[in-house]
Amino acid sequence: MSSRKTVCLRRLGGDRKGELQAGRFFASPKVTAAKLVAGWSDLTGAACAGRHVLAIQDRSEVKFPTTAQRRRGLGPVGKGNAFGVLVHAMIAVDAASGSCLGLVGGDVWSRDGVNPIPHRQRPLAERESVHWLDTAEQAKQVLKPAEMVRWSPTVRRTSTPVGHRCPTQTSTCWAGR
Repeated sequence: MSSRKTVCLRRLGGDRKGELQAGRFFASPKVTAAKLVAGWSDLTGAACAGRHVLAIQDRSEVKFPTTAQRRRGLGPVGKGNAFGVLVHAMIAVDAASGSCLGLVGGDVWSRDGVNPIPHRQRPLAERESVHWLDTAEQAKQVLKPAEMVRWSPTVRRTSTPVGHRCPTQTSTCWAGR
């Protein structure tokens, strides 16, 4: 995907045979977003060795123009009649040079629908805010080779803070070794 600069299966495969192979790969139940993220983060850990790293995380919405008959697992995103997936990702950035070292962790999911229970009345495990904590936990293992890590959240003012338990809510450093 990165070498061909596309996510279109037809372009990704190069020809019909390659398109079918790519389609079969992504359709396999053995291929999950969690396994793809884990594979990428292994390389990031090695790239962070001995460096001062900024760990930056954020959530994004990926919207797809679609009809009700073709949603195939997409959920509501944003406001209005938009459907897609949500992505929560953390990247590692070299503090000295500003270069991106790679993906540290994250998750991809879709909402089942609008939750009628107000956000503050739900337990943390049932809120989307839990992805901030889960991603920070993933990062602890991936970023161990780093000399120093500074957590850098990109929390919007409108989002509900997840509390003092989340290491991304502070700007403290910890030694990775």
